[in-house]
Amino acid sequence: METAAGSFHTTKKNNIMENFQKVKELVASIESDAEKFYNRANNAAGTRLRKGLQELKVLATEIRKDVTERKNSK
Repeated sequence: METAAGSFHTTKKNNIMENFQKVKELVASIESDAEKFYNRANNAAGTRLRKGLQELKVLATEIRKDVTERKNSK
């Protein structure tokens, strides 16, 4: 039987791994916008790129926070 705390940690671990997967997918998805903005001067692609990079920053911050918590709890 799993305790409530154990369930919480499992759920949190799954969320962090989901966030890491989202980071990988997000990088792949904004690659074409970066190419369009820098090589074709497409300003709309630049806007999408900036939005994607902001989402990436948020996800990366969440992952960093979890890594620090786990490291310091050992």
